[in-house]
Amino acid sequence: MDSINFTANRIKSVNIPKKFYKRYIPSSVSLVEMDVLNKNDINTIYQTTQKWDSTFTVFTYDDMRKVLDKKQLIPYLHVYALTTQKSGFDKLKTKNILGVAEVVENYNDGNKVEVLQTKPLYIKSSENKKPKFKHIGKALISYVKEKFSNKPLYLNPARSAVQFYEKQGFKNMPEKNNVFWIPPKS
Repeated sequence: MDSINFTANRIKSVNIPKKFYKRYIPSSVSLVEMDVLNKNDINTIYQTTQKWDSTFTVFTYDDMRKVLDKKQLIPYLHVYALTTQKSGFDKLKTKNILGVAEVVENYNDGNKVEVLQTKPLYIKSSENKKPKFKHIGKALISYVKEKFSNKPLYLNPARSAVQFYEKQGFKNMPEKNNVFWIPPKS
């Protein structure tokens, strides 16, 4: 089952580097916000979790189920995805999802990024030095910083991800096991 109903709202196009032979060229992808109360969107996240084989997106699936089942955090939970799909978002193909971000708005004195997950196939590593797409996480966190620029953002990243967040303007607070970003004053 590759196509499933999806009611995501397309927010905008984003350019990220895509491998083209031996170099990278800009490629337009779609940034979408999922409906956390829609069973089809929840199923999309579930299918993505299954295809990505036990990643952090399982937490997003659990949070979306909790919202649907208990009707809690409705205005506060936001789930975003980057996809190579350009249209037909009512039939999003899970194989086209490049990354997922989950944000809880108004969490304590800021907004919390609960999950930021790139499709494992596209995570740069010693084994995967030239993934097909690059800067997926950067594109997602840039949008989250833009969208939630009214309050600080914070998250509890894996140690291996702290350097990534520092490059995105976050400050490391190892004593609290988190990183944070304070929006610039306007």
